[in-house]
Amino acid sequence: MRDMGYCTLSFFSKVCKSQAFFLNRLTPQVNICSDQHAKDPVDINSLLKKLKKDRLELMEVAVFPGKKERIPARLVVSLADETTYEKRLRKTSKQAKSTGNKVSDKFKVRARLNMIVTNVPPEILKGKDIRKVYSLRWQIELIFKNWKSLVTIDEFNTKKSIGLNASFMEN
Repeated sequence: MRDMGYCTLSFFSKVCKSQAFFLNRLTPQVNICSDQHAKDPVDINSLLKKLKKDRLELMEVAVFPGKKERIPARLVVSLADETTYEKRLRKTSKQAKSTGNKVSDKFKVRARLNMIVTNVPPEILKGKDIRKVYSLRWQIELIFKNWKSLVTIDEFNTKKSIGLNASFMEN
């Protein structure tokens, strides 16, 4: 799990080649297809409609993120609560307005969904547990944020070793 801003499809590819796993939110601009050779992306609107119509907690779909190099993955989709949706829409609307653009209908549909992509097999991590595991990443982020503000941990130079005296080590 990595911060969304630092995840790219090339990162996912490297993880797969290392026979490791990734689990990340799917950013709106990432192209996802239903098979490795499909030309058209997965219809996100149909996923939203199915979740609502069948009152599903979540859905899992086999996908291949990417345009050129497609990476086999599972997409776990759930409905975002209304507050989250409105927050996403406000933020994007503000950005769009400042650049003279409008928020697309496609983005509005995606903003209604929580979409997490992973290559972890369902035998190891069930779809219903993926959101819980991903939320742990946010808790870790909050801990580091507190450390930075309370203990000024961000001022430590982690590239140099810090000598600790023996009395510190004993406590």
